[in-house]
Amino acid sequence: MEGNTPLYVYFMAWKSSVDSTSKGSFHGLDIPLTFKTVDLRADWTGNSKEAWKLSDKMSSVWLNFVKTGDPNIEGVLPKWEPYTAEIDTTMYFDNQCRIVRNHDRELIHFIKPIE
Repeated sequence: MEGNTPLYVYFMAWKSSVDSTSKGSFHGLDIPLTFKTVDLRADWTGNSKEAWKLSDKMSSVWLNFVKTGDPNIEGVLPKWEPYTAEIDTTMYFDNQCRIVRNHDRELIHFIKPIE
């Protein structure tokens, strides 16, 4: 990574209650959660209490990131440190949000191009 701008990485692990056998957590599911439009995409989110609770967290940290360059708000999520190549810090968004480290390191090394 070049420059001094911190990079924050997240993994959307939350699974919607809507048709969980096939949809689960899918590309774009974070959009209605981030923009607090859970009710407008109830076909994705299920418009559940859990969806709204996660939406409150996600929208708060994204707004703080836009305003300050740092997503952290005390008491909303665990301390979210910037990602570095040495310490892969990833926010794991789920009903219980948590920090994971190097959660996909083996996969990254597997798909890394041969030099």
